Amino acid sequence: MKKYLFFLLAICISQLMALNVSALNSVGNGCGDVTASSTATDPDSNVYVTGAFCSSYLKFGTTTLTNQSGGNAGCHDMYIVKYDADGKVIWA
Repeated sequence: MKKYLFFLLAICISQLMALNVSALNSVGNGCGDVTASSTATDPDSNVYVTGAFCSSYLKFGTTTLTNQSGGNAGCHDMYIVKYDADGKVIWA
């Protein structure tokens, strides 16, 4: 069972890398880190992802999140995003 869960997680992560996610750094601090901490799916095959970013802005498709710490070096903010089964951003 653990082997299958690991395989599923690996597939989810590889699929998320292909989705339209970009980090924008308007402060110029050189930090463009975006990390995914957890993923989950619901019965409708929607995918939920939580993570953190340290750039000034993080964009999921047409939704832009602003780092409330101002994007200062070393200051991370969190995100939660929901994708549908086709990889389209529902909300963030």
